[in-house]
Amino acid sequence: MPILTDEPLLKVGQYVYLKGVDYPKDFRDKIFRVVVTQQINYMRTLYLNVDESYDFSLDDNGLYPTSTKTLYEVRTGMKGEAILYPMFPTTTYYNALEDSGYQPDPNDPVRRYIGMYTSEDIPTNVFPPRLAEYPVKEFSSIVYKIVNDSIEPEKVILKFLVNRCEVVPVSDDEKARILSHIDDYVSFGMLRIINSPSMAKWGGIGGDK
Repeated sequence: MPILTDEPLLKVGQYVYLKGVDYPKDFRDKIFRVVVTQQINYMRTLYLNVDESYDFSLDDNGLYPTSTKTLYEVRTGMKGEAILYPMFPTTTYYNALEDSGYQPDPNDPVRRYIGMYTSEDIPTNVFPPRLAEYPVKEFSSIVYKIVNDSIEPEKVILKFLVNRCEVVPVSDDEKARILSHIDDYVSFGMLRIINSPSMAKWGGIGGDK
């Protein structure tokens, strides 16, 4: 089952705990406060032949911040008869079964349907879109492999909502206070724990990884 989120967009005044070891050292295990947000819509249209695939790199398409003061919340929806595999970093499928013989493989008739998203999982008419990524500057590349799953050429639309968040780190004292009451902060929606920049990875929001 895809790891998706129905969380609302991050907002001004909310805290973000970037807990994941995948984050660069300037962000890892730190708590930030969101001070400014800006929502930007972005859309890409792909035309794919039967069984054709396209690797869409988020950082190569402007979906990574260039400042250490910025966190992007990238929410993605898809329209069309296609399947989407998130890969992070770059070529690693994270939605995968543990058995090495049952890893995602777009070219295999059975493994083609392991760990993928369809337009039903991430429809473009849901706000905000359900597939979430939280990249920062100089972070490893997140890639979406898009594969035509139709019996004819297909038009695939990727619809992105980028919540551009300016963030500031909290002091050590404030971090300690938040962590001492972390369950309350989370339950009241004041703190979002992000265990991995990519929701493709197990435990992206919350969890224990």
